[in-house]
Amino acid sequence: MAFIWYHGWLCGDCLIPAPSIQVGLDRYRAVADDFYGTIQILFLSNLHVFFEIAILAAYGVSTVLLGSWMYKDFWKSGSAYGLKSLDAYSIVGFLFICSIAPFHTETYWALIVHGLLLSGGLWLQKDRVDGVDSVWIRFLAGAYLLVPYYTAIEQMKIPALLEREAHVLPFVVLVIFMRLMFRQRHAKTTGYIQWAILVIVSLLLIQDGLASNTVYDALILGSLSLVSMLAGMWLRVKSYFFVGAGVLLLNVFLQTRPFWGNLPWWGYLLIAGSILISVASFNEWNKQKGARGEVTFLVRMKENIRKKLKNWN
Repeated sequence: MAFIWYHGWLCGDCLIPAPSIQVGLDRYRAVADDFYGTIQILFLSNLHVFFEIAILAAYGVSTVLLGSWMYKDFWKSGSAYGLKSLDAYSIVGFLFICSIAPFHTETYWALIVHGLLLSGGLWLQKDRVDGVDSVWIRFLAGAYLLVPYYTAIEQMKIPALLEREAHVLPFVVLVIFMRLMFRQRHAKTTGYIQWAILVIVSLLLIQDGLASNTVYDALILGSLSLVSMLAGMWLRVKSYFFVGAGVLLLNVFLQTRPFWGNLPWWGYLLIAGSILISVASFNEWNKQKGARGEVTFLVRMKENIRKKLKNWN
């Protein structure tokens, strides 16, 4: 039997004063309120942000699709005012999509959603803008995918070994995409840009490998350069082949540098003498063939290489 006596609880042989129970209940309520408040702050506030992003994205996508369905062109030049028609729905839709970006201060998903939707919206306009070549719009749509990509990798725990590669290799993908877009009209200009991007990316990767000075970085750099060489040979692209070959040779030299530094002095003399004797003998042999009117090996090899490279991009 349990009963109350002197404002207390009596259960068996245990007497617990009522004020102690009240204090325990108050502490429980305080802890529960704090926990519930924390859940509200962490979950409900983010849910509110996601809800706003979802509304803006839905309005943006729906109005862009509606404008694409109602209007054939994003804008059409003509008439007395210089503008025959204008797709106001798509303009409002892009404004909705752009208004998602400021939410990046509260959640990184805002920039990811914004980048993906804006890139997709631009791609839909590739054949709808009067007076603007569609390849420029397609290239802009593809290039804008770097925004959600870099936003995502900033939130990922990328190993330090692959951090530099994750940041610079997307520009190689971008320059490949650029070459595909402009290969018919701006092949020469994009070729120069491709050379510049590959050289800069290679220098950044070499600098990262020298800074860390690990075997794994050497293996990654060697593998990438070998892939570049093979891709250049397969696709007949000079920039990939020569940049890959140069990086591979430099990587081999840097990794074997301790070996070359530990050779005795007579080893260097032996190697240098062998090279000089071989070059002199080969040169004399070619001179004798040339004196007899025969095509020398060097001339024949040079012509073959020149003919093959002439067909490369």
